[in-house]
Amino acid sequence: MLEFDEPKLVMELSALPSAALVTFATACAGRLATSLDATWPDHGLISSALNMLSASAAGRSIDAGSLEQKLLAAIPDEDSEPGLTAALAEDTLAALSYALSCSNSGEAQDAAWAACRAYEMVDRYAGQTLAGSSFTVEMEAAIMRHPTVQTELARQRRDLQELRDAQDDPARLLVILNRSKIEPVID
Repeated sequence: MLEFDEPKLVMELSALPSAALVTFATACAGRLATSLDATWPDHGLISSALNMLSASAAGRSIDAGSLEQKLLAAIPDEDSEPGLTAALAEDTLAALSYALSCSNSGEAQDAAWAACRAYEMVDRYAGQTLAGSSFTVEMEAAIMRHPTVQTELARQRRDLQELRDAQDDPARLLVILNRSKIEPVID
């Protein structure tokens, strides 16, 4: 059974070149975005961020500062927009923001935070589908075993391995980015 281990992930990501880090973070954010309904009010902003991040992963210089601020400003207020869709939008926008930070900083931690948002979303989804009234050790174990959680963690591991092999080969990075567009974290 796979588990999310952020310190281990940061260590593994630290061995990758910057383009691979941006690709990893963008793939995590892309899977979240693919799960979000295209009618979401800020879908155009999300698409712009994904396009800019794809350009960054391909080695083009980007100016992400203002876009990152727009993403953060678009995060829905949990009190005014409760529910799984708003949580998905929040995690998508935050993961994109971390990916943009990663493109500027080249820091593995930013890429890991994008992955964490994808993991947190599938964890939340699994918890709601299992409909437990309290979070016990048994419930947490059931959430971790949930197919949606295991699928996202497996995709992160697969992407990490492929990025180790690809390093900064633009064609191989593009394959990973394009695949994330057809792999929603939640169906």
